[in-house]
Amino acid sequence: MGNETRRSPDSLPEEPMLNTVGNRGFKWYSNWQHELLCCSKCGWVGTVSLDDLEDPTACGASIECPQCHRRIGEVLFPNLRDTEEAAAQGNEAAIRELPKFREQIAHAQARIDRFKQEKIESIERLPELDGEMLEFTWDVADAAGEPNHQAGRY
Repeated sequence: MGNETRRSPDSLPEEPMLNTVGNRGFKWYSNWQHELLCCSKCGWVGTVSLDDLEDPTACGASIECPQCHRRIGEVLFPNLRDTEEAAAQGNEAAIRELPKFREQIAHAQARIDRFKQEKIESIERLPELDGEMLEFTWDVADAAGEPNHQAGRY
């Protein structure tokens, strides 16, 4: 490939090797924002930033070429273990994000526990309602100190 630094096994490259393969995966706390990438479609060479991430899913987001928008890689979003490991290795972003990550997980677990306590497990727990036709409104509001609390009303 024209943009690669060729080297013998005994020598180190004068500049970083370029990623010309595409769809390369990076962990969130890696050096992906400093990695020199190359788009095999248009020949763009450079680094990417958060602005170049597209199509986020629950697991990660695509790295797109800023010039032609071809997918050239993927950044995987961190889980708690990734964040703890990166923080233990001294990654400043992970150290900053770890307390909030733990708080979000604790909050989610509290909501799961609350649901388990309050869920209706049998039809006998349903209230008797008057009328042959009922109209329900599903609402999302801040309630009980919890944003986005979902409530059904009839």
